[in-house]
Amino acid sequence: MKRAKPGDVLPVNDDASHYALPPGLKAGTLVKLIEFSCGYWTVEADGQKFEKVFMMGIESGWLDELNGRWLEADDPRVIARKLPPT
Repeated sequence: MKRAKPGDVLPVNDDASHYALPPGLKAGTLVKLIEFSCGYWTVEADGQKFEKVFMMGIESGWLDELNGRWLEADDPRVIARKLPPT
């Protein structure tokens, strides 16, 4: 999972284990990350602040490991490795 940081604007999901989104925050909403503490984010959406958004509820994306390095999925080296052999 990519590391998210304060100021990032990312969508949230509601299928993160057993941790529901706070009341009033819906899956798919773009939120601005404000503060991280003990596994939870405080976020802002539509001028409202929401607390206790579990970190796995933030869709920050994923990285791929290639030769001991973590790279973006659209990195040409990652794409080349995923191509079927010819």
